[in-house]
Amino acid sequence: MQVHEGSRWNTWFKNTTYINVLEGIINYVDEKSEMDIPTDYFTPHDSSHCLAVEKLVKALIEKSNIKLSELEIFMLFVSVWTHDIGMLESVAKVHLGDSYSPDTKRQLHDKIAAWFLNQDEQFKSIFIKNNVAEDLFNNYVHTVNIINKYHRREQDVNDCPKERFVKGQSINTRLLACLVRFGDTLHVDSSRYDRKLYNILQIGNFDRSSRLHWLKSYVVSAVYLDINKQTIFVTIDLPESEEPKNLEWEENADRLEFIIREDIYEDVVAVSGTFKDNNLPFYDSVKISTDYCPGFEKERREEVIGILNDLDIVLSPNTSKVIKKSLESIVSLSRMDFKNYEHFYNQTGQLLRHLTKIFEIRPCHVGLGKITKMMQKEFESLPAPDPSAANSKILEFQQAISEGSRKIVEQRAESLRRINDKANGQLADVAHVCLFGYSEMVSNFLSANTAPNFKEDVNLYVFECGGKRQLSSTNGIEYNDGIHYALNLSKAGFKKIRILPETSLASLLSDREMDINKDNSLILFGANGIDETERSCGHTSGHLMMAIVAAHYEIPVKIVADKYKFGRIDWKPHLRREGTNWLTGQRKFIKELRSKNIELINYREDRIPKELIREIICD
Repeated sequence: MQVHEGSRWNTWFKNTTYINVLEGIINYVDEKSEMDIPTDYFTPHDSSHCLAVEKLVKALIEKSNIKLSELEIFMLFVSVWTHDIGMLESVAKVHLGDSYSPDTKRQLHDKIAAWFLNQDEQFKSIFIKNNVAEDLFNNYVHTVNIINKYHRREQDVNDCPKERFVKGQSINTRLLACLVRFGDTLHVDSSRYDRKLYNILQIGNFDRSSRLHWLKSYVVSAVYLDINKQTIFVTIDLPESEEPKNLEWEENADRLEFIIREDIYEDVVAVSGTFKDNNLPFYDSVKISTDYCPGFEKERREEVIGILNDLDIVLSPNTSKVIKKSLESIVSLSRMDFKNYEHFYNQTGQLLRHLTKIFEIRPCHVGLGKITKMMQKEFESLPAPDPSAANSKILEFQQAISEGSRKIVEQRAESLRRINDKANGQLADVAHVCLFGYSEMVSNFLSANTAPNFKEDVNLYVFECGGKRQLSSTNGIEYNDGIHYALNLSKAGFKKIRILPETSLASLLSDREMDINKDNSLILFGANGIDETERSCGHTSGHLMMAIVAAHYEIPVKIVADKYKFGRIDWKPHLRREGTNWLTGQRKFIKELRSKNIELINYREDRIPKELIREIICD
């Protein structure tokens, strides 16, 4: 292959061998990508993604004036174009054989790529026909595989060898790995959203978590690097809310902003040390701008709303919101204008499986279980997809789930109204209320007390609930239950609010100056679910500890729960909160704990026996 004058690499290399090899690799990845028929539902990791990363890495180099040798630039862009080749299904299946699955491929794609680049004769021939000796080819490939290993967040990029010798030259391996990692992270914008492919994938078993990654790319319209301000600017385009000042819509948008910002900022922190060591200008800030755009087409609008609701279901701090957001996702599905029955059938099945999976890890969320059963019953009445399936079934099903959801909303609203009517009587003469585990229902119940000056005079003690804490990789607070609870109570108008760690409940109750006693105080909990046969209460881990301490000091424990949360609970006390950074988000500490075989355990739910509950305030 001869280099041509129009090559985009002419300004980067004098060495024509590097240009020829790079162009050969690009053609090679293009061909592999075109032959690959993805059925795994991940966002594209093909040549279009590699091209986008190439452009981002070039921008990083040009804006930062990084001084790299031609060999380093060559190794860098070979890595860019091969870092995700293990995500191509045709490549992964050859390596994994019978053990192939999309999740296994995703988990091992860096190792698959390393194996493939070492073994594939076609890839090797690109170098050999450009007069690269076999021993040098091996050195190149080992170097590329080392760099590519660290493009994944599972690896600490600071563990990458700082220096490596290739062709008698020293190359800054860690710096190259940081550039690949950072460029890969920044490719989150809409150029990664292939609408045609997305529509094809809808027909398959396209799970909801994968759809979230697609939707992130769909709504991010731009990523801009401003080296003068040392800031990465990200623009998100969301559909305009149909309601003015829709706080929940804004809250969902804030949650999406946070996820995208933290995804990028995690790698900002990861590469910062290497950039500073090389005296490079550094991006130390990520700013997200969300614009609410009119004119979103109906189907895409409902898609975005549905996915944002799904996100809220997974991360929601309280069961009332889980119920509400689950219903909103179902209603969003019922409004979508499906043109294809198979598309509709699979979308519906995806949402059902998504809700079922959440219920499996939150078994005491009785309300979510009831919603799932309602939807399962309607889904089972649908014919399986086939070319002759009648589209009339779509409307029939949508009307059924919409009506079912409407009835649940109305029944709950009436139930909650009757519960709140009891607030004045239940809270009469109460001067101190201890709260644990954010509960929207409890907040509303407290606010429903119309006694004069209640909000000004009552003392609210909010306990942190450390098991629900979520920290980012920079140890920023993603979620703190006590803060969330206290701020919501403050917005409701309460004036005397204190936040305490749950370990200090006994100290508070024994503090004589506080004058907390069984006649003027209570502990008020919400509930994820109430077992209708044994009347035990299911809630976040830590509630039982609080109830036991309260019993010791004879402080009454009362539960606020509507009838929709009563049912049979399949208790699973062994369940843990997996994948949540509740102790620390910093990878160096997590890595050290794991290296010493120190296990982090965070149980999810408690079962409070009826003997520790003074009263269940219900309708």
